[in-house]
Amino acid sequence: MFGSSLARKERILKNRVRFLFLTHCALVAIAPAQWTATVLHPAGTSDSEARGAYFEDSPGLFGQAGFVRVGGRKHAALWKGTANSWQDIHPAGFPNLESEVLTSIYMGAIAGRLGNHAYVWPFLNSAGQDLNPLGVMESAIHTFDGFMQGGYIRMPDGYHAALWRGSRESCVDLHPYGSGFQHSIVKSMSFGGTQVGNVYNITPDGVRMHACQWLNSAFTWTDLNPPGASDSFISQLGKVGGAVFNGVTHAGMWNFANSFTDLHPPGAESSKCSARAGLIQAGEAVFGGRRHAGFWTNTPESFVDLHAFLPNPLAFSESSAAVIGTDGNFLQIAGHAKEVATGQSRAVMWIRPGPRYFTFDINKATISGTGACIGRVALSEPASETRYFKVQENNGLLSSPTEVKVDLGQVSTSFTMRALPSAVPTAITITVDNQNRLVRSATITLLPLVPTALSFSPNRVTGGQGSTGGF
Repeated sequence: MFGSSLARKERILKNRVRFLFLTHCALVAIAPAQWTATVLHPAGTSDSEARGAYFEDSPGLFGQAGFVRVGGRKHAALWKGTANSWQDIHPAGFPNLESEVLTSIYMGAIAGRLGNHAYVWPFLNSAGQDLNPLGVMESAIHTFDGFMQGGYIRMPDGYHAALWRGSRESCVDLHPYGSGFQHSIVKSMSFGGTQVGNVYNITPDGVRMHACQWLNSAFTWTDLNPPGASDSFISQLGKVGGAVFNGVTHAGMWNFANSFTDLHPPGAESSKCSARAGLIQAGEAVFGGRRHAGFWTNTPESFVDLHAFLPNPLAFSESSAAVIGTDGNFLQIAGHAKEVATGQSRAVMWIRPGPRYFTFDINKATISGTGACIGRVALSEPASETRYFKVQENNGLLSSPTEVKVDLGQVSTSFTMRALPSAVPTAITITVDNQNRLVRSATITLLPLVPTALSFSPNRVTGGQGSTGGF
């Protein structure tokens, strides 16, 4: 339906499950210096935000999705890690409408809205599919997982949480009548058929909201508001968001048993979570009246301020993280920062090595004769499980192991490689594969053994006698 083959969909689904497993396996001990931030805002446009993240089939090729404002209107946009890579995917034929991507890539597609209609794009293609049900005033997709989409539809009596299965006719109204709330929305979902989001009322005193959960139907609605909280909410990706305690919004997350974990950083004025991947959470916290993008690793004290890693942090008054993406080799967080000079949003990407990332080097540039060298594989963090690496060399002149490993808790391993005799100088390339699509290589030159002295034994003979030479 979205122009992708079934094989590609299955591969993406398997990769996504594998990516989440890889992230879950390693509680990342982040070294702040590892983070690199890139401003993605394209020149000549007014403002931009990143809302989704994805990785392509080749390691290190990562992308973002969101919107760029063009001519005063939002246009759905994709990036590949740089401002110049920006691609406008606003559907042709709708110059007077706005569009924006609100999800990451799943099953070869991304989703969001076109004008007031829920909309799905085949990946990297501007021609998509309108999922607004007939007779519905407004709709949007906020989460896209597997073959289902979740978001809201606007009905005469309010906004209703909704679930689609790839077509406008498949839309299911999830609004929990009788709950005491007029409005609802789906913000995230899982492959197990669980949807999470919010129910809310608009009152003279403001919006009153409770986080909630469904299992594919309105009748399965469950209130997730934590004990002691006046309000709560699900933000977007994962069962994360926040809850209000004594008038202060606290970032937090819900586990499988629907128990709330408070992640509010010490000293923060307020905070909220926007996304989760395994044991890593991303969002924002307010310090000194300013929002700062950041991430956690399961505890309030683990909060790391990502604003400090922006190029020229003082040029931005505030920032926010919206999404996490990982392929195991790299971890990226995407969002936006507000520029001081213009007061406008700028899409931003933060990236660092992931738990599967590694480097490879050799301790020598050349070896002679049957000499030896040492190869070293180094991880970006201690191994959360034993990591295995395939080793190959390209012409059979270097004896090396075919597999090496980094043991649990270790950050590197070294191994010996020994040369075989070569008659001429020969460049040898050694490749190391982490079996997660990341390959590193290094080259060493084998030099022929050149005699430096010649001797005979015995060194004096008479006619008819022999002597043995050596060097």
